[in-house]
Amino acid sequence: MNLPARHAGDQISAPAPTPRLGTRPFPSSYCSDGGRAINNFEPDWPDSLTGFAREVYDNYDRYLRPAGYKLRAQILSYPGGMPGDVGVFLHW
Repeated sequence: MNLPARHAGDQISAPAPTPRLGTRPFPSSYCSDGGRAINNFEPDWPDSLTGFAREVYDNYDRYLRPAGYKLRAQILSYPGGMPGDVGVFLHW
């Protein structure tokens, strides 16, 4: 494999991280399906949110989505092999 020689002063650049902000994790029990839709990346995962988690999503949908922000949810832990805490991340 022929790679170019490195010289003093060469800089290696890495891709810039995507700006994001995470909310406080919440238990998957806040989801009507125990986090299944989030875990399976289903597009209608917001429909499974209840209570406080649903309020957070509704505020995102009303105020932040129109401004171009994106929201992503993921399961953060799997105690006993089942979905545990959920993290919600705002990207811009």
